[in-house]
Amino acid sequence: MKLASDTKLHSLSSRRTYGAVAHWPLARKLLWLVCSAVIGASLYTYISDIQANAANVKIQSGKQAARAAPIWFNLGWNQPYSAAGHGIKFASPSQEDDRFVWIFTYNDQSSSYDSMMQAAVTSAIEVGHLRPFCLYSGSQTSPVYHWLADHGVILVRHTPAWADQFWQAAEPLHLQNLVHSHLYATKETMTGTFQRIDIPIIPEFRDFQYVLFSDTDVLFLSKFSLAQVPQLPPYVAMAPEMTDAFPYNAGIMLMNLPGLRATYSSLLATILSNRHGLYFPGYGPLDQGAYNQHYEESIKKHTLNKVYNAKPYQSCVPDAMLLHLHGPKPADYERFYNMGQ
Repeated sequence: MKLASDTKLHSLSSRRTYGAVAHWPLARKLLWLVCSAVIGASLYTYISDIQANAANVKIQSGKQAARAAPIWFNLGWNQPYSAAGHGIKFASPSQEDDRFVWIFTYNDQSSSYDSMMQAAVTSAIEVGHLRPFCLYSGSQTSPVYHWLADHGVILVRHTPAWADQFWQAAEPLHLQNLVHSHLYATKETMTGTFQRIDIPIIPEFRDFQYVLFSDTDVLFLSKFSLAQVPQLPPYVAMAPEMTDAFPYNAGIMLMNLPGLRATYSSLLATILSNRHGLYFPGYGPLDQGAYNQHYEESIKKHTLNKVYNAKPYQSCVPDAMLLHLHGPKPADYERFYNMGQ
């Protein structure tokens, strides 16, 4: 696959960006207000910081203009990547690219999440100083596929070997289990969320030790650092979900790939032994429940600090690195504002 080879960065002045808020769609305004009120720093300040950093970026003139990206921050740019040299280790980063690796999953059937994904990618690169990889499923001709490739995301196509087996286990109770998660709806949505369990065995990630995984409903608010992880996990570290209690939230995880690779077969056995339609009573739905059940002891000992998983409905985390729009999304706020639902 040919990735973008040109960089073109379109920045607006802070004044124009601030003034543009008045013309934003309601969902975008609501996200701006949520971040302003809860995290303690408005997206106006956040955007200004991006622009200040952008001033120090060498802008190369390319043969083709970058696609204008329909994302919240009005940034449209291309970041060049080389698919070669991607095998860096956390303990000994490559001189070519010393950024910490961030992995997420995506497909071409989640258009309602496209704007959040685009904001996550932009903030991960510009603010989090992360190197993004996407486990992608879907058409290579889709607009979202081209957007990801054009914006510096290294795309990894992967077809799980277990997809049919998992659906056979989930399908008899999938409608009943919708009360636990909307991801039980179809084989595609179920497979999409379980894809993350294969990260340790995918060849493109074989040389990485620690990586960050997250859902795409996130915003990076500062440069990513492991400074507040007192002890790196032997398998996976997660943060609490809604309250400071187990089971934990798999939407953001620090993954130890060698440890997860060594226990991959036993994790599959745990999942396939489930008799509740891939709902794990006492632990949660789908892959989140599987992680919590299989790695319970280790997860309880290695809890991620709230700075890595700050949520809008919880108390302010002033030094948060990562905001997780867990629960209501901008479109939900918009619907509530317009319709009271």
